[in-house]
Amino acid sequence: HYGLYLPDRVTLFPSDQLPLTRSICGEEVNNVEIFVQHEKAPQGIWTRVNGRPLRGADGKVTGGVIVCRDISDIKKEEFFLFDQSRVLEMIAANATLSEILTTLVLLMEGQANGLRCSILLLDRDGKRVRHGAAPNLPETYVREVDGAPIGPRNGSCGTAMYLRKQVVVKDVMTDPLWTDYRELAKICGLRACWSTPILSPIGDVLGSFAMYRQETRGPYPEELRLTQIATHIAGIAIERQRVQEMLREREARISLAAESADLAFWVIYPERNTAWMSDKGRTMYGFDANLPLTRELICGRVHVDERAAVHAAFDQACASHGPFESSHRLVLPYGKTRWVIARGRCLTDEQGNLLDLIGVTIDVSAQKQADLQLQIQREEMSHLNRVALMGVMTPSVAHELNQPLTAIANNASAARRFLERGNIDPELLQQLLQDMVADSQRAGEVIRGIRALVQKDKSIARSVLNLNAIIADTLRLVSTDILLRESVVTTEMDHNLPQVEAAPVQIQQVLLNLIMNALDSVETLPPAERRIIVSTRSLEGEKIEVSVRDFGPGLPKDRPEKVFDHFFSTKQTGMGMGLTIVRSIIETHGGTITAENAPEGGARFVFRLPAVRRDLNSQAA
Repeated sequence: HYGLYLPDRVTLFPSDQLPLTRSICGEEVNNVEIFVQHEKAPQGIWTRVNGRPLRGADGKVTGGVIVCRDISDIKKEEFFLFDQSRVLEMIAANATLSEILTTLVLLMEGQANGLRCSILLLDRDGKRVRHGAAPNLPETYVREVDGAPIGPRNGSCGTAMYLRKQVVVKDVMTDPLWTDYRELAKICGLRACWSTPILSPIGDVLGSFAMYRQETRGPYPEELRLTQIATHIAGIAIERQRVQEMLREREARISLAAESADLAFWVIYPERNTAWMSDKGRTMYGFDANLPLTRELICGRVHVDERAAVHAAFDQACASHGPFESSHRLVLPYGKTRWVIARGRCLTDEQGNLLDLIGVTIDVSAQKQADLQLQIQREEMSHLNRVALMGVMTPSVAHELNQPLTAIANNASAARRFLERGNIDPELLQQLLQDMVADSQRAGEVIRGIRALVQKDKSIARSVLNLNAIIADTLRLVSTDILLRESVVTTEMDHNLPQVEAAPVQIQQVLLNLIMNALDSVETLPPAERRIIVSTRSLEGEKIEVSVRDFGPGLPKDRPEKVFDHFFSTKQTGMGMGLTIVRSIIETHGGTITAENAPEGGARFVFRLPAVRRDLNSQAA
């Protein structure tokens, strides 16, 4: 009673296609595989058949002959390798670890009769075992072993993990390693167990693979081979799962940090013209959750005035494989505007080819709003400081106005006397009128200067200036104060001074603060010692340095720079904001200011401003 089947082991082999039938018909048959079942081989035998026709002296076919070879072991190994590949495919397809390990255990059990296997995992604490897979072990045994500690006498698996080497127990009823689990093994019908630790590529213990038998014996060579294969595949699966868990935990931490810091993650794939963005990013940019993204869509949210610059920054980063950074505005579909900073970097493959551009976007709208409010407050304080300066300089202002007004009045009186006498000299009258016009213009300049200093102007215009001229105008404005305080101000000007781009009113405010402070510092000295020196010089044509130096008592010796701190003042009536505002103005112009005690006594304030580039200078000219 034979059963001959096709390689699917189900379909009967067609009788007309049998190798012997085909050979009798005169055909040569090579390497035909047939699955055979009969009473002596109920599990089946794989055979490989070759056939040849038999011919008589006249060449006619008289019969046929076949040769059959038992290839069961070869086919078994083929199927075993195929099933191993299937397990590896499960790992690559991100199947669950439980499914992978269960499939692996069933594969190993199928290679030998009466074999039962299990895989245990070492807990992250490195002290206890956790159930991995044991589809054919009693549930009671699996439940009792789960959570058991590892150690030098903790069964085959716990000991193998602890010692990091294979442990073979031929009889669990007598071996001391099984003292704590002997009754459990007896109930479950287990008599022998050998266990091998599962190691990671760097040698860390991940778990163990165990084989159980119902008879007392050790492992056969084939079982040792199966163990080696099982531990290798299990190690790949467990290590991959742990790496994935670490990545998920890392992503969760990054996402939490990103959400807490209002960060949007994004990735742009230049070759595919696609992009990915985190949920936080989609909310920030105003994109629907399922909308496919591209670089064009992302840049389409950028304010039209800044879009070209952002595209250029992206192009530059992709071309150079360098970093990307841009500060710009986003305009959302419902009209809201966000200020953001985007930063990213390029990722390349081993050959240096661009893979993608990854980055984050930070919403800095609140910071921008705070900066705007701070700027408004600074402008308000600066304005109040200029108003206060005008109050201090009232004598100088009055003197500057009194001179031209008195001259106008005198010239008008003289002209009236000439008219009353009827003796009018046309040339003299014309001269008187010209003088009156000149004096009125001089008075107008004083008033315009005062108005420029005290008025609120949110958009103070900058222009190309000669600092020597600004210093001369400022000294003329405070000339009366200098005389009334019996002080002397001398200047040491660099007449080849480059020009600067600055707001005239603000630079004059800086000079007024420094000069008025210097006048206050020397006020306690004898009149002959009340000296102030204002100097300018060019620093290699790149910067302009202005120095205001007095010969007073000097600055605090412990830290002269603290005179720039908010609310610090050496005056009893001072608020301590003047020099703070001075530093703010200088830094806004891209400059620096320092304060120091001069070696010969007194204080010296020095500020430096960047010079105008020659091309801008020529355009201004």
